[in-house]
Amino acid sequence: HEPPLFFFLAEDGIRDNERCLEFRRVLFRSMPVARVTILARTIEDLKKEGIWFVCADMQGPVMYGQDLTGPVGLVIGGEGDGVARLIREKCDLTASIPMRGDIDSLNASVAAGILAYEVVRQRMYKK
Repeated sequence: HEPPLFFFLAEDGIRDNERCLEFRRVLFRSMPVARVTILARTIEDLKKEGIWFVCADMQGPVMYGQDLTGPVGLVIGGEGDGVARLIREKCDLTASIPMRGDIDSLNASVAAGILAYEVVRQRMYKK
């Protein structure tokens, strides 16, 4: 029985625009999607249920050093702006995706996919 994995797109004023639809289409092909009104409250409620929240943050420690084997919620920010301070502070961990060169941010669905892969990789090779 795998621990749950949740995804949250933390973008102010999120609506069903083309970018959000693409994010859902790419990432959630076989996963249910829940829309939440107040992400901070949802994080608080799920933390009471034992979910740890990991915020994608370019300034955070590299994702390989984080323990992502338990029940986690991945919080992905909007491209360019990242995750809002209030939401980032509610998260238990931050994790960055290592990059080289002049890349300063990733598309939200790409970042989510890379972090989700790291969760699966860690769970598969957990000793």
